[in-house]
Amino acid sequence: MLRTIKDHIKSTFSLLVILSIGIISQTATAQSINPGDILRGGTADANLLLEEYFRPFGIGFGDGLNSGWFTSPKPHQKYGFDFRIGATAAVVPKFDRFFRIDQIPLQNLKVLEGPNETPTFFGDDTPGARLGETFINPETGAEEELYAFDMPIGVDVPYVVTPMAQLSFGLIYDTHVSFRFVPKITIANDYDTALFGFGVQHGLSQWLIPESEKLDISVQFGYTKFGSTIRYRVDPDADSDVENNFPRSTWDDQNMRLEADAMTGTLLFGRQMKIVSFYGGIGLQQSTTNLNVNGSYPLIIPQSEEEYEPGGPTRRIFRIDDPVDLDFVNSPRLHYLVGTRIRVATITLSASYTFARYNNLNIGFGVSFR
Repeated sequence: MLRTIKDHIKSTFSLLVILSIGIISQTATAQSINPGDILRGGTADANLLLEEYFRPFGIGFGDGLNSGWFTSPKPHQKYGFDFRIGATAAVVPKFDRFFRIDQIPLQNLKVLEGPNETPTFFGDDTPGARLGETFINPETGAEEELYAFDMPIGVDVPYVVTPMAQLSFGLIYDTHVSFRFVPKITIANDYDTALFGFGVQHGLSQWLIPESEKLDISVQFGYTKFGSTIRYRVDPDADSDVENNFPRSTWDDQNMRLEADAMTGTLLFGRQMKIVSFYGGIGLQQSTTNLNVNGSYPLIIPQSEEEYEPGGPTRRIFRIDDPVDLDFVNSPRLHYLVGTRIRVATITLSASYTFARYNNLNIGFGVSFR
């Protein structure tokens, strides 16, 4: 039986991850988000632009990982059990749905066309700025475009959605432990992901108030670690005016790596009844989301006067390695929440709303015993 439950949990987790990957992949494909384009401006400018573009994702994803740990102010009884599937939608505020390029200290890039205000990942789908760099052509003496690219538009959906599945077991002394686990899953050798989380909830009512008062008070702690890798390929432009001295294998092993750590602790109070439970809570949470762009990438630069030969290419390929390393840090801060759970026989439906850096709504359903 335990093996059957384990297989069922693994299959459910895999389904959640595959569905999430499908949504993200379709969105990214539709919006043509290619880190190779932004990297044309060099590592310093690429880090500045990608940090602003993905900032709402880093914040909202961390808040989502910290949600959904509990559905009641009272832990499970000894040998109690529940398995729950849910999702958190963190609302991206309006001021984080766009950013201004003229407020970023870019070194090489400049706006060639379009507005200075451009969407973030969760902004609207209006065209952003066209960025690039110009150079003086050594043959003509005229200023020409060295390269250019369009900033990606937003997905026009201001919600960071984080799906999750969780298994909890009741222990002694009014305590239960919770687990989140996704084994490493690889899809078409282009995407892999894994997740692990551990939480504990302990009842305090037994130490503080008589049983007859019927007020449920507990404290909860949860930690979640997530990692995923997306693989792709960015090759140099095929142009007779660009000198390329690198073999094609130079651009192998390009990937984007996303890692997140989230930790939360909450004091819960409320009333658990036979069918309906209500609760509120106050606590602290923090998270760190890291985004790395790894591998070697082609960068187009103008030929120097010493390198340029009359009639030859006016530009050449330059290689940059591991160009992007971004950290989106949610420093420890207070959160407040309210929630409810409806239980009919062994089936549960739960909902909670958390007031945090990005306010979020969590909804879930599951099977519960004791």
